[in-house]
Amino acid sequence: MPNFFYFDQTNQKRGPVSEQQLKELAVQGLIGPHTPMETDTGHRGVAGQIPGLFPVAAPSAQAAPSFGGNAVLSGAPPVPDYLIWSIITTLCCCLPLGVVGIIFSILGKNDLQAGKYDDAVKKSKIAFWCNIAGLVGGVIITAISILIQVLAMM
Repeated sequence: MPNFFYFDQTNQKRGPVSEQQLKELAVQGLIGPHTPMETDTGHRGVAGQIPGLFPVAAPSAQAAPSFGGNAVLSGAPPVPDYLIWSIITTLCCCLPLGVVGIIFSILGKNDLQAGKYDDAVKKSKIAFWCNIAGLVGGVIITAISILIQVLAMM
C-alpha cells in the first residue's frame, strides 16, 4: 500500500499518511473529495479518486478508477464538457465564441483526465458561458438581419 500526501487549504503538502489515516481525516472533514493528493510513488489526483474513501451518491455503470487513473473521478459530481454545444455554436451562431468554447471544453476534459478537478470545473463554466453568449449573440444578430431585410423590402 502506498503512503499518501495531501495538500491542505494553504496548498502545503502534508503526510505521509496511510489509507486508514486518510479515512479518519475524511471523517473529521479535514479532507474532501476535491483535496489534491499525491502518493509516494508519484501518482497525483484528488482524494475522491481513492476507492472507498468517500461514499458515492449513486452507483455508476463505470468501474471505479484507481488513484491517478484517467477515468471520471469517483465520489465527485460529473463535469460537463459542452463540446457538442460548442461545435453547434461555432457552426450556427457565433464563430469566435464557439471556437473559444471548443478550446475550453477540450482543456477542461484534459484537466479532468489529469485529476485536476477544480480546473476542469472552471474551464467547463467558461465553455458554458461562451456558448450562452454565442447563442444570445447569434439570435440577436439574426433578428437584426431579418429586421434589416424586411425594412429594405418596404
